[in-house]
This record gives sequence, structure tokens and C-alpha cells, in this order.
Amino acid sequence: MDIKKFAFIESNTTGTGEIFVQKALEKGYQILFLAADPSRYSFLNKYLISPIKIDTSNEECIIKCLENEKNILGIFSSSEYFIEVTASVAEKFSLPCNSVTAIHNCRNKEILAEILAKFDIPIPYTILIKNENDFIQIQQKIQFPVVVKPASGSGSIGVKLCKNLNDFVQHVKQLLSHTKNERGNSVEPKILVQEYIMGSEYSVEVLKTEKNFEILGITQKYLGEEPYFLEIGHDFPAKLSSDIELKIKNTVLKSLNAMNFIFGAAHIELRIHNNQAYIIEINPRLAGGMIPALIEKSLGIDLIDLLLDLYCGKEVDVKFNLKRFSSIRFLIPEKAGVIAKIDGFSDMEILDKYYIAKNVGDICTQLGDFRDRIGYLISSADSLEESRFKVNKILEKIRIVIDDHNEQRSSYNKTGRLSKTIHSDAQKIVLKKKSANEIIKELNFLTHIDEAHILMLLEQKIISDEKAELILKQIKLFKQNSFSDFFERDALRGTYLLYENIMIEKLGMETGGMIHTGRSRNDINATVFKLNAREHFQNIYNACWKLRNSILQQAQNNDSLIMPIYSQFQPALSGTYAFYLIAIEEALSREQNKLKVCFDNLMECPLGAGAGCGTSFPIDTKLTAKYLGFKNPFVNALDAVASRDLALNLLSILSMMGTVISRIAHDFQLWTTQEFSFFDLPDELCGGSSMMPQKKNPFLLEKIKGKSIIPCGILMSSLATIHKTPFSNSVEVGTEALVDFERSFKEIIESMQLLELILKNAKPNAENMFKSNTKGLTIALGVTEKLVKLGLPFRESHFKVGEAIQKAIDSKQNPLEAILSLLPDNCLIDNFDFGGGASKLSVNLQNLNADKRLREDGLWLQEKIKFWNQSLNDKNLKIEMILKERIE
Repeated sequence: MDIKKFAFIESNTTGTGEIFVQKALEKGYQILFLAADPSRYSFLNKYLISPIKIDTSNEECIIKCLENEKNILGIFSSSEYFIEVTASVAEKFSLPCNSVTAIHNCRNKEILAEILAKFDIPIPYTILIKNENDFIQIQQKIQFPVVVKPASGSGSIGVKLCKNLNDFVQHVKQLLSHTKNERGNSVEPKILVQEYIMGSEYSVEVLKTEKNFEILGITQKYLGEEPYFLEIGHDFPAKLSSDIELKIKNTVLKSLNAMNFIFGAAHIELRIHNNQAYIIEINPRLAGGMIPALIEKSLGIDLIDLLLDLYCGKEVDVKFNLKRFSSIRFLIPEKAGVIAKIDGFSDMEILDKYYIAKNVGDICTQLGDFRDRIGYLISSADSLEESRFKVNKILEKIRIVIDDHNEQRSSYNKTGRLSKTIHSDAQKIVLKKKSANEIIKELNFLTHIDEAHILMLLEQKIISDEKAELILKQIKLFKQNSFSDFFERDALRGTYLLYENIMIEKLGMETGGMIHTGRSRNDINATVFKLNAREHFQNIYNACWKLRNSILQQAQNNDSLIMPIYSQFQPALSGTYAFYLIAIEEALSREQNKLKVCFDNLMECPLGAGAGCGTSFPIDTKLTAKYLGFKNPFVNALDAVASRDLALNLLSILSMMGTVISRIAHDFQLWTTQEFSFFDLPDELCGGSSMMPQKKNPFLLEKIKGKSIIPCGILMSSLATIHKTPFSNSVEVGTEALVDFERSFKEIIESMQLLELILKNAKPNAENMFKSNTKGLTIALGVTEKLVKLGLPFRESHFKVGEAIQKAIDSKQNPLEAILSLLPDNCLIDNFDFGGGASKLSVNLQNLNADKRLREDGLWLQEKIKFWNQSLNDKNLKIEMILKERIE
């Protein structure tokens, strides 16, 4: 069965851009993400999507890229700057899209104003400035105040209220000097000067389906201080008189028809002045500013989900009723600078959602447009007044402290821990201090296991409906209270027995004492280990995939950068940086694929093995395995509790990954020395000397090498600990051998992240690479093979080239000229096209194969994550159904 695909041509860099991708993946589509600069989209790594780097401003390039792809259901962009070219491409593929002309005319505010004026639709009086001559001619005619803005753009960038001639002249000159927008795309420096319409500002959210226009609602907008038009908040739906609401809707529909708008979402901005709706802009796209999230809260409509279906050619039925009122307020610092502190996050539970995009140490701006926002708060309620009150209450408490100086501030994470132990002397030897996060993580695993176990006991009629309901309710309460009952108690005999004791205290022995029926701490511990290993498996797989993705992106960016390929630390052959990068990606790919070999073991559930001999209760191990996201239950109970070979296999793979990473770091350590100077690293990736002022140390490479060896030591320690233990449940095997198991993943993931930083930011020195390539006589093998093709046996050719080099050195002649003189005049050396060689043709083929392999590896894990999420959903739905039935 062919995989259905959905193509994105660029997107918003945050907010809805990521949500569109997430929703498309949830629908089971393979994502084709086309971008000129993939580094803009940090969320792609999160979903293991390898972007296609391409000139997205060139329609022909996009079409050529997509024409060989089968089963593309839709082509879409959430970015204002690419909706026009996207529609044009979709039209060529006969896929659902809006009119290209309509999009163009809406985006070009000059044309928009002309068309709306033609249809007698109220708009601000508008004048176009194309150049300095226009500017000179009209400046004396302007009646202030006026709004000055670029003729095309988004997010209020460049929009300013000018109240006098001086402001006007300065801002117009500034805009006329801009030839590129914030995306780096070329733009004509056209400017609109518009009459300033006093009054409240609103936006109307519209969806055009195959059937008709659906007006979803009107949003009240709040703007920041003049002279800019930065949106600082929204309310949805706006409270308006029926007369004004009708005028707005009629004006909007008339405007869309005038623009021949035929498909998709529209976001229309307008102002009310003297009881009249004035159209400010018609954006042929979904609203930004998290307005879709407000609509979902208020109307229960998932606009992103609807749009994806619409652009895939599916029939959508837009039905909605007002359920709640919603509000959003954006977090905007009072001034530009470095964030030194963000606090005041109390009572956050009254909000529906909040998001902070920047952290302490990040730089914030004061540009007067959407880029000034660093986060948002969203609330909803049964009344608009209550929704506003909640979100404004939290907004007033939040304090953003800005450091004017451009320096980083250190921050320290404070964590809780278990302080009470069995005995103070024993604590030093036996008990490990756990942070609050570690305790909650362990309790989450235990409650997850408990829920699956109780559901199974219920279905097997080992436990009554009433007791199952009480236990499941209590587990739900534990989670809702963030396990607060556990933090003031001594875990004298481990977390699980503390958990069971508290359960018995809450429910009594008759009910709480039933949770351990048909199992032991032995199989619980083995199951906790595998659930924990699953999380680390996913993290290391992600980290390796991201590193490989970065390597391949660098290979694409440096496919013509010549450098020598070394053998025994000597320049040996002529290659390229891309050739080297593809080689290390290949090595990492093999190590990543070894993780897949461990997957069957990872997906075998040990729950139900008891102490190591099973149980007399008629338990169903397949059912618990299903609810916990495993593929199969164990076969033999003793093996299930006695074995930790999965840990040893994973540690072995991490050790091999570390070896590959260390070798790469070693190369860059050599290549950043003054003797090589193949690469320069930026200051932020280097350290200095406390004594020697000239030093610039690439110390992160040493960190990588130091961290990457750690799993080897942990593997040896684990092997030695397990060696000669009995084949049964054992503290040595289940606990002591795994003491540093998690650390291995942490160290390798951090090594990969550091190496990714190095690869992304290392600046190649092409001149030094080329000199070394030439001086190292890397052409020698090419000359040797050419002589063979001209009739000499290889060994004789090899001898002649070597002899020519030595004679030239002895006579202080140029050895390169000496070996080239062995060839007839005008004789060219052949490219190394074969045997996985370093020629352009060969490297391009290798790169294509590597890119395909990377995509397949990303899809592989996406499928596994989908399976795990589905298992969790099935378990949670089953619990909800049981609790709901009992209530009814």
C-alpha cells in the first residue's frame, strides 16, 4: 500500500506551523517539507522529518522536486510569504487550492485597495509610493496622521502611525531602503500611505469550502502603544451589537466576492468608525496570533484539522455552536535586551494554556511587531468578562526582568529530594538521593503498570467491579495531585512498597491490598526497567537521527569543498568535505540501525512473571502487554525477571556510537589546530586560557571525546557485575548493574548535541584545504590509474609515479609537476566514480541514498511512537469508560 503524502512549502516558524505538521502526522501522512533554510524550523527534528532543501521562491524547482512523488494528497503553506507560489504549484498538480490571482491581489495591498474601492467597499484612503519621486510629490499633500506600511508583508512588520512630516519622511526613507523582507526574500520597496481610521479593531475568520462561505466569528483585537500596531491580545468572539455584527459580516462577504476568493481560510482585519466597517487587510490564509486556538476553545472547531482535510480534497462539514469565550494575552517585555529573569507564575492552573518561547539568557526585541512577543497566556470561561479577568490576572503577576547589557545570566535548577532514610549510615552506602522529578517519573511508571494490571484483573474477574473502580479512581487522584502524598513519607523499603502502603491507607486493606494480586516486585521492577528503557531508546534514536540530519545538511551545503582524505594521518586521496560527512553519517546510520535489532526485546513485556515462577491466578499477560504498549508478553517467567541483556545490548550500541563520535571529534581537533587550520570555530564554541592570552581552545571537542567513552566503562562495569551471578532475580542484576545505565544515554546524547553544534558552526577554510590537498600529492593515485589505462601494468605504473616523486624531492623540483609530466599532453585524470568514490557523481548518489535512508529511519520511529500512543489511549479510554459507567 502506497503511503499518502502531504507537502508543505515552508511554514510559520512557530505556533500553527508546527501544529499543522503534527496534525498531518496524526492523520498518517508522510510529510514532504520543502524549505530554503531548514534551520528555521527547529520543530522538524522533534518529529523526525528530514526537510528537502530547495529554492522555494522558484516555482519550477518546486514542481520538479515534487513531480516524481506519488500519492501527494495536498500541497499547503501556513506562511504568508509562500501561499501564492504554493497555490500555483497545487494548481499545476490539480490539487485543491485558492485562486492564485485572488491570493496575489489580496497580498498586494495596492491592488486590494483598487478592487475594494471599485466595489464601493469602505477602505482607508490609500496612496502608493513606488520611489523617491512619488515620495517627493505627495509629502506636502499628506494630511496627518497616516499609517505607513510596506505594500506586502505580514505580522505588522514596518507598519507605523506617522503624526507629522518628520516621522513620515524618516519612516518612508527607511522602508524604501529595504529590498528584502525578514525571510531574506527580495521585495519591491513599494509603500502604502493610508488614512488613519480611528476606532476599535477586529478580525473576521472565514472558511470557504466547496459549498459556501462560513463566517466562524469576529475577534476583538488589542493593540500596543502607538506608533506601532503590535497586537498584544485577542478576545473571541467579540461582543458587538447585532447591527454592527451584521454590517461587519456583510462587508466581509462582499469583499471576498469582490476578490474572487474561492477556497480556504481568510483572515480579514477591519476597524469600526462611525458605525461603518472599514477593511484594512484581507489575508488569504488562516489567522495567526493563536486565534485558531481561541476558536477551538470557544466553538469546538479544530481549524487546522479542517484545513488539512479541505486541502486533501475531503468534504468538510462546518458545524459549530458557541460554547465558551476565550482570551489570549501576549507576553511582551517593556524593553529590548537580554532576559535576566521571568517570574510570577502562580495560579497558572486557572489558565487553559500558556507558553514561553524564550528563556533566561535569550535576547528580546523592541521592533513594534510580532517578533517582540516571547510567549502567551490563554484562558476560557462561560462569559467574556470572566475569561478576560483570568488571563489579565495572571498577566499582571508575571514579571520579565531585562538586562540591558548583552551578557548571559546563569540560572540554577532547584530540585527536591528524599531526605529521610532508614539509617543515616546506611543512606551513605545504599540509598541514592532522588530528585522530585525522578520520584514522579518512577511513580508514573508504577501507576501506568497498576492501571494495566487492574484492568486485566477486572476482565479476568479476579477483582470486583467496585474494587477496580475505587483503585482506578485513587490512581487518578494521585496523578491529579502530582503524587503529593509521597513526598513527606519515608520510602523505607523502596518506592513501590511506599506506594502500596499509601494505597491501603486510602482504600483500606480489603481494596488497596488487592493491587498486588498475581505479581511481584520482581516483575514490576523488570517492567519499570523496560518502560524506562523505551524512553531512553526513543531519546537516543532521536538524537542520532538529528545528528545525521545535520551532517547531511552540511554535506549538501559543502558539496564542492575540496579537501584531502587521510590515511595514517597523511594526505592520501583527493576528496570533498561532503564525501567525508557522508562517510561519518553512514557509520552513525549503522549504529542507529543496531537499535532496531534490540526492538523485539524492548517490546516484550515481563509483567505477570511474578517472583520468577508465574502465578496460580488466571492472569492474561497479553492484555497487560497491550495496555502498556508492548507487542508481546514474556515466554518464560524466570527469564523475564532474571535477564537484563537488553541493558547490555543498548550499552554496547552506545559504546560503539561513542567510538564513532570520538573519532569524528578527533578529526576536528586536528583540523582546528594552526598546523591544519581547515576549520575555524566561533568564540562561543571555544574557551580561553587563564594564563596564555593568545589561546583559543576548542575544548568542546575534548568534552565530546571525554563524554563519549563513558558508556564503554559503564558497559564493562555492568558486565562485571552480572558476571557469575545466579540466573534468577538478583539485586546485582536488576539494580547494581544498572546504576549508571541512564547516564550512558545522557552522555552520548550530550556528545551528539555538542558535535551537532560544532558541525553546524565550524567555518571551513577552503584555501588551506586546497593547499593541503595539492601539497599532499593526492593526485598520485589518479595519475597511476590513468597510466594503467594507457597500457602499463599497475605495479609498474605505481613504481614510476613513486620514483618520479622521489627524484623530484631529491633534486628539489616540484613533485606535482614531475608526476603530471608522466602523462601525455592534454591528458586528464578520470574521476573516481566507482567503488563509493569521492567524485561529484558518486557523492551525489551517496547523498541521495543517505537522505532516503534518513527519511525511512524517521518514519520507522514515528510508527513506533504512534503504536505506543495508541496503546496509552486505549488504556485511558477503557478507564474513563469504567469510571463513567459507575457514575451513571
